[in-house]
Amino acid sequence: MDLEHRPKGLHPESPMSNPSKHKMVWARKKTDPILAAVMSAIHQTAEKPPKGFFTRQQWMSKWGFKCQAHAGDYIRKAIQIGKLECRKYRVLSKGRLILMAHYGPPFKS
Repeated sequence: MDLEHRPKGLHPESPMSNPSKHKMVWARKKTDPILAAVMSAIHQTAEKPPKGFFTRQQWMSKWGFKCQAHAGDYIRKAIQIGKLECRKYRVLSKGRLILMAHYGPPFKS
């Protein structure tokens, strides 16, 4: 039985199957050149963390720990007592752009 010969009431069309009604941002990116440029700028730009913000791996080597788990314990405790804060920055790691947590002194207002 071909698809055009199937009974219409047997498998009704899904309301979400109409792509013109519910277009996601990634689908609109192909049609709108300005949105495509903005999204590519957002997703392909690496940020440099401010001075004093390091990854867990960097804190581990700075403090002389042998594993990241121990550094993570100390970082969590430092965040709890207010000595460090966590911020996420888009950085290059192993040739890929990823969102990575960096820890540093809290912002003073």
